[in-house]
Amino acid sequence: MYVAGIFGRLALSWYIGQINQRAVAAPNFLMQSIGMIALAVATEPLLAIAGCVLFGLGLGNLPLLPPLIVQEEFEQSEFGLAVATVSAINQIVLAFGPVFFRTLYELTGTYSVPFMIGAMLYLVASATIMRHANLRLRRS
Repeated sequence: MYVAGIFGRLALSWYIGQINQRAVAAPNFLMQSIGMIALAVATEPLLAIAGCVLFGLGLGNLPLLPPLIVQEEFEQSEFGLAVATVSAINQIVLAFGPVFFRTLYELTGTYSVPFMIGAMLYLVASATIMRHANLRLRRS
């Protein structure tokens, strides 16, 4: 998964400056959602590996995308506060997310439920980004 994350970030870095970052973030979350669904339903090792690769390809881009979207969507004078807010929210999710998903696992006895809930959250994120996106070429 970590190797896929590195490849995902490197691949994205080649052209991220040319396109709208929201146009990249939405499919990135969609790809992660598909990966989590594959992990949730995997009964064969190949499907589990494919799920890890898909999730990992998107995971490598998660630290990169929020500041780029903020840079594109906010004025320069608002950039610091917007990035700090996004970072704080990310830290809260990173701190409490594992507890939430472990609790789901303990309650259900399977990882399928936490993975499906994670996939749904990524689908909501992707849909939210697409709903508010103006998928144009990046401003000059």
